[in-house]
Amino acid sequence: MVLNNKLLRIGLLQNIPCNTPVVDLYKNCNTLTIPDLHIFQILILIHKFFHHKEKLPVIFTSYFNENFLFHNHGTRNRDDLHHVRCKTSYGSRSVKYKGSNLWNQLPNDIKVIASLNSSKSKLKSILGLDNIAMEAFIYGGCLLYF
Repeated sequence: MVLNNKLLRIGLLQNIPCNTPVVDLYKNCNTLTIPDLHIFQILILIHKFFHHKEKLPVIFTSYFNENFLFHNHGTRNRDDLHHVRCKTSYGSRSVKYKGSNLWNQLPNDIKVIASLNSSKSKLKSILGLDNIAMEAFIYGGCLLYF
């Protein structure tokens, strides 16, 4: 991450003061920060799980479980991913745990987009929000470790 920040500073050195915050450099380059890129990739994996299973390696075709597989009756969150429980902070860093939390907190209008490119642009626009709004929206007040 430090190397990426230095590369941004070098690439933009002639136009921007050297004391510019790194977050502003990412916005000027129209790119995501490393933690946001990590979240983006996890959400794209889950999008492919729902809408484009043929684009996933075989191991991921049954990696996530939906809530309706665990209940015999209709529930409010039947279309969400089943929340994986973990006992350690190590488990909370897994793709299965973080992915289910992040996907379940997305609005339904983004979850139902079938086009991969449209989904990517929507997710980038959400992750490109200022840090406070994005943390409140994506993390839902929970701290996820990277």
